[in-house]
Amino acid sequence: MLGIDDHGREILTYLPGESMPWTAWPPVLRGDDGVAQLGRLLRRYHEAVSDFSPPPGAEWRNPLAGPGEIIRHGDFSPFNTTWVDGCVVGLIDWDFARPGRRVDDLAYLAWQLVPLQSEGRREQYGLDARLDLRSRLRVLCDAYGGDFPPMAVVRAAIEVIDAERRDTEELAARGLHPWNRFAADGALQAFAREAQWIRETQDWWSGDES
Repeated sequence: MLGIDDHGREILTYLPGESMPWTAWPPVLRGDDGVAQLGRLLRRYHEAVSDFSPPPGAEWRNPLAGPGEIIRHGDFSPFNTTWVDGCVVGLIDWDFARPGRRVDDLAYLAWQLVPLQSEGRREQYGLDARLDLRSRLRVLCDAYGGDFPPMAVVRAAIEVIDAERRDTEELAARGLHPWNRFAADGALQAFAREAQWIRETQDWWSGDES
């Protein structure tokens, strides 16, 4: 985004590449290379905004947003990146940017990318049932820089999903778009199921299967 014209319209440049589908992912995202690329991109973004202070009275699309250590992207996932020849080249969809914790962005990415989701969703993305998800999580955490161990990210993912559910419920009750649409489409139930699945599999993610 370059600015706003005299008619209040955004002045944009073209961002090359293709975004990731909600169906079967391409090979780069099914392997460690794509996971590592996204971990490094998230770290680069966080470093780029680390010294940014929003102006007094700044308003966020999510009116429930409070203070935070950085401005997190808020929706950092494979679906909001663009790719050219197996390389990530762009980050899009900034609607939910707001103050927050770095680990929350990383946890959100892990939820969507590893993914910290049940077998049905993994099948949707074309991921092999034998895929080592714990290894993918470690690759992601290492690519980000190793600031947060895998289990800290797993625990943060539960907090992030629970917060998404609470915000959606409250903002939908106020009649605010797009949360009212999310709620109508079953997001509240989906958030509850996915957070519960991670809670029930925490021992597995930690490697403690006794």
